[in-house]
Amino acid sequence: MLIVMALSCSKEQISTTRELNIFLKSSASVGNTNGSAGVTIYPNPFQDFVAIGINGSNNAQVLISNANGDKKKISMTTSMATFDFSKEKAGAYYCEVLTNGTVYRTYLIKY
Repeated sequence: MLIVMALSCSKEQISTTRELNIFLKSSASVGNTNGSAGVTIYPNPFQDFVAIGINGSNNAQVLISNANGDKKKISMTTSMATFDFSKEKAGAYYCEVLTNGTVYRTYLIKY
């Protein structure tokens, strides 16, 4: 289950506009043991890296955006991927994962 939270960003985060520079650090296949669909995101809040796992699928489209509206689309081709946020500012990031015709939405918190 994903929890959606409403958050505000500081004036410093809103005043700087640029393209997000989020890279896939590593990927590893994870077996689907129960056949259920869903998305797992951990840890959240996070410091530098966040992992996204997809149950019941090996591919998904991930959209991550910040308060400025800067967006980054990433195609996942495995059921687990780790994203590198180490060069991004602390704050809230909107995350949307599309897999198997279902869209999962949540916020990621970088501290």
